[in-house]
Amino acid sequence: MYEVAIAGTGSFLPRTGITNTDFFDNVKNVDIARIRGFCEKRNIPCASKSDAELFDLWVQRVTGIVSRRHISAADALPEGSEVETMACEASRAAIADAGIAADTIDHVVVATFTARTIIPNPACKLTNMLGIPHAGGVTINTACSGFLDALIDGYAKIRAGICKTVLVTSAEHMSRTIDYNDPTTAILFGDGAGACVLTRSDTKDRIDGVFTQARYSAEHITMQAGGCVVMGGGPLVQRNAVNAMFDAATAAGAQASRTLADYDYIIPHQANGRIMSELAKKMEIPETKMPACIHTCGNMSCASIPVTLDLLRKGRLPDYTYSRGSKLMLTSVAGGYTIAGVSCTL
Repeated sequence: MYEVAIAGTGSFLPRTGITNTDFFDNVKNVDIARIRGFCEKRNIPCASKSDAELFDLWVQRVTGIVSRRHISAADALPEGSEVETMACEASRAAIADAGIAADTIDHVVVATFTARTIIPNPACKLTNMLGIPHAGGVTINTACSGFLDALIDGYAKIRAGICKTVLVTSAEHMSRTIDYNDPTTAILFGDGAGACVLTRSDTKDRIDGVFTQARYSAEHITMQAGGCVVMGGGPLVQRNAVNAMFDAATAAGAQASRTLADYDYIIPHQANGRIMSELAKKMEIPETKMPACIHTCGNMSCASIPVTLDLLRKGRLPDYTYSRGSKLMLTSVAGGYTIAGVSCTL
């Protein structure tokens, strides 16, 4: 059995940021009277606000999102291969960060549910784009928990001696799944990609606990092939998400003989700001130990965790300081429900 480390990380974010006020012009069925009542009930000054400004206040209050990144013409991504191209950019950054040659990669695991092409699968396309046709390529779809499920898959392959080096990449083109007739979900999503390189480790920097589980439910978060994400359940979904990520983190931490208080940072899936706040309370940790980029990136589904991890490591999250050898807990939940946790020193 081999120990496994995260040797490098990378990310890609589209150039175009869409603010809440920008977004207001495109979203249908916004109930301004209800939003005004929401603000007044919470003593949020709103009398002199325009409809767009009220919308911005509401979105920030219920999600923590100020803006999100959406793919645009400025990114010059090939039509039909947006997901794979974002994945390729993030992967190249991770490979460079790891200080390895691409041709040393044995296997590629891609997590996504928004790629336009099913066959060839996105991982197969990515190996071609990276010029590593000798590598295996598998695509995983567990929605928002996809990155950690892909990470655990790569970890298992190296730990068992099947592979020496595995590239794990998550990329989502969430803006193409948005239903602009549903303002409660349209406001959430952003596009982006994150990646990491896994290698064998002979140091204390390694993955030391993993957990994954499926808790079937098709009631609250669904998406038909070719359709849009449909969400319902409100407070129940939030409670389920908090409990699931807490359970996954606790289970993964137990494998490493750690409590949640032992971690320098806990990086959860960033569905919305309220879920993160409630999760911090349940974990009994300060929110300063929970790095986030949701306020400027939105909910990027399975790309949220690897993008946040990369930004943290590279000093691009101004409110957080990262040091080599930090103890990190990664935890996620996805519609379905699927949950996962990974404990590591990085």
